[in-house]
Amino acid sequence: MSIPNTPIVNRGALYVNGLEFEVFAFFLLFIHEGAARDSTNTNDIVLNSSLVLNGQNVGPNGTDDAPITPNTRYAVHVIGDSNNNNPTAGLLSLSASNPNLPSGYDMFRRVGWIYTDSSANFKKQFVYGYGQERTYWFETPSLVLTAGNSATYAALAPTIPPIDTIAKFQLNLAAGTGTGVDFIPFGASTSAAYSVAETSINTLIDLPTRVDTSDGLTKLYYKVNGSAVVTTLFVVGFVDYLNIPASADSAPF
Repeated sequence: MSIPNTPIVNRGALYVNGLEFEVFAFFLLFIHEGAARDSTNTNDIVLNSSLVLNGQNVGPNGTDDAPITPNTRYAVHVIGDSNNNNPTAGLLSLSASNPNLPSGYDMFRRVGWIYTDSSANFKKQFVYGYGQERTYWFETPSLVLTAGNSATYAALAPTIPPIDTIAKFQLNLAAGTGTGVDFIPFGASTSAAYSVAETSINTLIDLPTRVDTSDGLTKLYYKVNGSAVVTTLFVVGFVDYLNIPASADSAPF
């Protein structure tokens, strides 16, 4: 008498393949085909053909609550129906971890982030990567600091989502006025400082940032050495690790 095998159920390790998205026009997003494990790592969500998401609509291929508003950050999700009665769709939500799913849908996976401008249109951004790691570059950098001269560590909160990540900055220092500037991520020891020389003009730097759980903002700290001055610091992009949950659900900048 043979003993039947017990099948092993393989888990999908929260993979993401494809599902890139881009601004199509104004309040429209174009989401490309692909597949991902749902947020609970239980089921696959498969998008067989590209779709257009309209930020002015509420429901599948729209938002989960209300039309998009100005100067707001949204999580971009793909949503699915485990019973296969409803087609895979896109969804925008203020929540990265608990979107309000439309009727008939019971699973989701965040695949990115998008910001709106003062006219409630999507800001142009460039996203690179097809898997769990995506790199964002903003068409218009966001000012983080100007004329910074703090001699002790002072907090900065760049406009990036609430995730522990690597942020990309453009730095300008006044030359000849000090010995540079030090940066540390929120909660890190000062011995882990990232130091930049005073002669840095239009320098692109990658800096680790962490979420301050007291307010849900992604932060780093800076201080100048000597009489150096940070003339400007812009955030130009960040890295999104899709297998790491967001630390907070907050929408406005």
